[in-house]
Amino acid sequence: MPPRPIRPKNDPSVPEGSDAGSDSKGGKRRAVSSACIPCRKRKSKCDGQLPACSTCVAVYRTECSYDADSDHRRKGALKRDIQSLQQQNDALDVIVASLKSLPETEAITLLHNLRGDTNPNELADSLRSNVRLPHSFAPQTLEADFAQQITTPNTAPYDSSTTFPPPLPRTDSQDSTDLNSYNPSTTSSAIMEAPTTWFRVPQDAELVEHLLSLYHCWVHPFYCFVSWDHFLHDMGRGRTEFCSALLVNAILSFACHYSDRAMARTDPSNPGTAGERFYAEAKRLLDLVDKPTITSVQALGIMSLRETSAGRDSNGYQLAGRCVRMALEMGLHLSVIKNGMRPPEAEVRKVVFWAVFNLETIIAVGFGRLSQLPRSAADIETPSTNSRSETVTWRPYEDVNVSNSPSAEQPARAMLFKDQLSKLSELASDMVNTFYAPRERFTSRRLAATYAQYQSWYQNLPDAFRLENTSLPHVLVLHMYYYGCVLHLFRPYIKLDLRAANLYPRDTCTFCANEISALMNALRAMYGLRRVTLAVTSHLLSASTIHLLNLPSDEAAAHLSQGLHDLEAMSVNHRFAARAVDIVRSLSSKWKIALPEGAASVAVYRMTGQREISSPPPSTFFAASIDRKQSSEGKTRSGESSHQQSPFEPPSGGTQLPHHPSQPQHSTSIPTFYSDPTIPLDAQQAQSAFWTPFPSQVMPIPQYDMASTMMELSQLDGQHQEWHLYGGSSGPPPPPPQDYHGRHGSAPGRLDEDMGGMENWHWQS
Repeated sequence: MPPRPIRPKNDPSVPEGSDAGSDSKGGKRRAVSSACIPCRKRKSKCDGQLPACSTCVAVYRTECSYDADSDHRRKGALKRDIQSLQQQNDALDVIVASLKSLPETEAITLLHNLRGDTNPNELADSLRSNVRLPHSFAPQTLEADFAQQITTPNTAPYDSSTTFPPPLPRTDSQDSTDLNSYNPSTTSSAIMEAPTTWFRVPQDAELVEHLLSLYHCWVHPFYCFVSWDHFLHDMGRGRTEFCSALLVNAILSFACHYSDRAMARTDPSNPGTAGERFYAEAKRLLDLVDKPTITSVQALGIMSLRETSAGRDSNGYQLAGRCVRMALEMGLHLSVIKNGMRPPEAEVRKVVFWAVFNLETIIAVGFGRLSQLPRSAADIETPSTNSRSETVTWRPYEDVNVSNSPSAEQPARAMLFKDQLSKLSELASDMVNTFYAPRERFTSRRLAATYAQYQSWYQNLPDAFRLENTSLPHVLVLHMYYYGCVLHLFRPYIKLDLRAANLYPRDTCTFCANEISALMNALRAMYGLRRVTLAVTSHLLSASTIHLLNLPSDEAAAHLSQGLHDLEAMSVNHRFAARAVDIVRSLSSKWKIALPEGAASVAVYRMTGQREISSPPPSTFFAASIDRKQSSEGKTRSGESSHQQSPFEPPSGGTQLPHHPSQPQHSTSIPTFYSDPTIPLDAQQAQSAFWTPFPSQVMPIPQYDMASTMMELSQLDGQHQEWHLYGGSSGPPPPPPQDYHGRHGSAPGRLDEDMGGMENWHWQS
C-alpha cells in the first residue's frame, strides 16, 4: 500500500475557515515544562504564559510568579543540587580529616565549633586556608598552589609528605579562653613531630616529650612564662610567633634538672651536669638576639631560673635583670594594645609580663635585693580566667612508665593561681622597695597596714586554694611564699620592742618559720623532694635562719635538722639548695651556735666542683655586721668583749637579762636583752634597726634624721609611741607579756589570727 501523501502546512488549495483550521484550534494544548507557583499550589492547569498565565489572570485573578530553580527536574536545578552536595561532602571530608590529624587540644576546639552554631561550610573554608591538609582536600587551582608555595617558609622543618596542620582559626573568645589550658598528661602529638631545626643536633623525640612534660608539670604552674598551647602549637609547625629555638633550648635545659635519665646529663653520674648541652645552645642563640621578642623574654626568665637552680645565683640574678629590661623595652607592662594586635598576642603579653614581675619579686624577697620592676610600673591586667581552662586536670608526671593514682588528679586552675600569685607579689614588691629604697619614715601605722594587707590577701584566697581543699604542689608553695613574705616583713625588726603597738616581730617570724616547715612536711609526704619548685629552697633557707636563732629549743632543733636534710635532698635537682646548707652552716659558725646533732651531719655537706660564675658570699643574703656600743645595763659580763654583730646574731650564752621592774619576768631558755634608751645612738646604730642586704648600703635616704635615741612611730590609735632598739650584745626581743598567749585567738589586731592555728601556738624554747 503506497504511503499517504501529507499536505503541506500552507496549502493554498485549502480555504481559510475549513475543517482543517478547526481541527488545529481544537487540538491538545501546548506542553508546559514548569507551572507557575500559584498553579502548583492549587494543582490547577497552567498554560505557562509570561509574564502571567491565563489561569491566574482570567480564572482566579491572582498574582502569578515563576521559580525555575525550585523545579529539580530541570537540568539547571539538578546541576546546582549536585554542586551543593559536592560542596557539603567536601566540607565534611575536610572536617573529618582535620579531626584525624589535629592535636588533641585543637581537635577538641574544632569539635566545640561543630557543636555550636558554626556553619560547616564556613568552618571547612577556614580550615582549607589555615590548615595544611592532604593534597586531595587542598584547592586544585594554580593560584592556590602558588599561594601555598609563597606562604610556606623555605626553611620548613618538616618534609613535603608531612600533613601536620597549623593552628585552627579561632574566634576572639576562643583566643582568650583556650589560652594556657593546663594538661600535663602529655604534650600531644605535636612534640613527636616537632621540627628538627629547633636543634643544631637532632634530638630524640621521646626525650623531648619527656622533658617538656616534666617542665609543664613541675615548673610551669608556678613560673608560668609560656602560654603552653600556643607554644606547643608553634613548636610543632615551625612557627616563631610563640616559639623559638632559644626558648625551646632554655626550657629543655631547666627540665633536665628534673629528669633522672642519663641522656639529660653531660655526665650521667653527675646531676650537676643536667641540661648543660641545651643551656650552652641557648647561650649561643641568646648572643645572636639583636631585637627584643616575646620568646626572648621568656627564654631569659627560664635561663635565670636554671642558673639559680644550678647554684650560680649571681648569674641568675643578672639574667633576670636582662629579662626585666627587655620586657620593659617591649612595653609588656603597658595595657596599650597596638593596632592590628590579635587577641592571642595581647593575652600572651599579659602572661609573660606577670611571669617576669613574679620572678623579679621572688628573687628580690629571697635574695634581699631591690626590685627592678616596682609594682607601680604595672599597668596591665592579669590574664583572664575561664571555666574551661580552670577545670583542666593536673596530674603528677614522673616518667612514661609510672601510672598515676586518680586521687592525685585535681583541677589545675592555672590562671586563677597566677592571679593570686601576682597579687601577693605586688604586696611583696612594695615591701622590698620600702626596705631597700625608703622614701619616707616607716611608722608603726605603715608596718601594721602592710601586715594587714598580707592578712587580707590570705583571707580572700579562693576556697579552691585553701589547704583543706587542695594538695596541688604549686599551691603549697604559694602558701610558703605568703609565710616567707610575712617573715621578711618582720625580720628587720626582730630586735625591736613593739609590744606597745601589739606587734611581736620575733614571735611572728617563729610562727612563719614553723608553718614553712609544716608545709615542707606535707610537700615531702605527697610528692617527694626530687621535683620541687625552685622557690622552695629560698623559703626554707629563710625559715632555717629563724630556727637557728631559736636554738636550743627542741622544736627549732627538729625543724632545723629536717630542713637541712630537705635542702640536701633537693640539691640533686637544685644545686642552690646545697649552697643554702653552706649558708646555714656559716651563720651557725659566725653566731657561735652549735647545730643540733641531727643537722651536724648535713652541715658538712658542701657543693663540689668549681662554679663557672661565683655566687655572692652568704653575708649578702643576710644583715650586715654593725658595731654597737654597749649601754651600762646591756654590757656583757667581765671578760666578754663587744664584737661586730648582725641584727640576727643571737646573744652569747653568758649574758644575763637585766632587771626591769616595769616588765614582767618569764621563764625562758632564750636569754633576752634591752638597751639603755637614754644613750644616743650614732648613725650606724640607728641604721641597724633595718635589715639591709648589703654591708655598704646606707639606709634610709637622708630625708630625715635617724641618729636619734629611738625610732618615733605613731601607733594605730594615733598616740605617740616609741619603739626602743635592742642594743648591746642583744639579739632576740623579750618574751611577750603574761596575757599575750590568751589574746591570740580573740582580740583584734593580734598576731595573725587569719594564719590559722595561732590559738594553739605558744612561745616556747
